[in-house]
Amino acid sequence: MAQFGKASSQRGKPSYFMSILGVTLVLFLLGIIGWLVINANKLGDYFKENVEVRAHLRGNVSAKDSLALVQFIASRPYVKEYTFVTKDMAKQQYLKDGNHDLTGVLDENPLPNSINFKLKNQYVQSDTLANVEKEILQNPLISDVQYPKELVSNLNSNIRRKRALFGSTALVKFVGLAAFALTDDAVSLDALAAEPPERLAVVFGAEGDGLSRRTTAAAD
Repeated sequence: MAQFGKASSQRGKPSYFMSILGVTLVLFLLGIIGWLVINANKLGDYFKENVEVRAHLRGNVSAKDSLALVQFIASRPYVKEYTFVTKDMAKQQYLKDGNHDLTGVLDENPLPNSINFKLKNQYVQSDTLANVEKEILQNPLISDVQYPKELVSNLNSNIRRKRALFGSTALVKFVGLAAFALTDDAVSLDALAAEPPERLAVVFGAEGDGLSRRTTAAAD
């Protein structure tokens, strides 16, 4: 009986090494997931803040009115940075992008003056940009507003999808590793199966509760 109790006690001792290892793995995993989420958010903000909106001016806008428009757009809370692009600057960028020079075909530069600006990341949403476009077009000196609508929609969808993916993966792995670490010191089923039921009954305090003397003696 004493030997069996000693062996059971040794098998029942918790493995502190495995518990510490399990907790370490959980913390390490949480650190990696947190790092991925933070960097995914930063990367998403970087792409959002590089979305450019172009407000094209009509051809007959004076220098004074152009300055007033620049000041108006610069004062809006959603604007992060802005640039006034002249017709000549627009032509140089057009040629730099690999397009053909239309000077020999057209008498004058068809590209308009524009105010190009980038938004703060929290404003780069499809519905918010639609309101921005509507506000700017209320000015009669603006001919049109252009920005990559499909890119903005896809960008926000991808960011939401990645955040949901990281969140669900972190939860599942955290629960699994935490369960592994916390159940390491439980009594294993193999240990229970290795002992006859009568002997286990004696060990767990059932001695004399309907057990024969032979069974009780065999368990000693």
